[in-house]
Amino acid sequence: MAGEAGIVANAAEGSGPGTSSSGNTKLSIYPASMPEHFLLDPLCVREANWDGIIDRWISVEEKVETRIKSFRDPTEPMNPGLLYTGISALTMSVLTCSGALPTRILLPPADIVGAFAYFLPGTASRVGAYADELEGRYIPRIGEIRRTSIAHSGIAWERAKEGAAAG
Repeated sequence: MAGEAGIVANAAEGSGPGTSSSGNTKLSIYPASMPEHFLLDPLCVREANWDGIIDRWISVEEKVETRIKSFRDPTEPMNPGLLYTGISALTMSVLTCSGALPTRILLPPADIVGAFAYFLPGTASRVGAYADELEGRYIPRIGEIRRTSIAHSGIAWERAKEGAAAG
């Protein structure tokens, strides 16, 4: 507090910068020599920073576009199939809006998958094959568990059919 009062007193007295009331000199808070400033052409800065990022983004977009176009089955008309799938999903959402929470959460996505497989079977099989490929690449253990459970479900279904036929 006393130091601040000395600085204020010096400012009021008009004494030189950096001197205190006791006459001692203090170091300035500003650098003695100012650094040189360079002006850069804004276009060069923009090109240097953004061209590589933009090129990478465009290549990612092209890869995604190519992958999505590879899913389409040329024998299936996309317009009515996707419309029917969307209408089915919206209808399921409306029908389940007053149901229990698990019903509202589980049925609309299940309906989308089922309607997609029903209205666009070729495209759905290609998307499923790609999902299997990703599963095998990134989470092979979960894929193995899923395939085992599907095989066991098939065995249980066949046993149930045999049991029903035997009476």
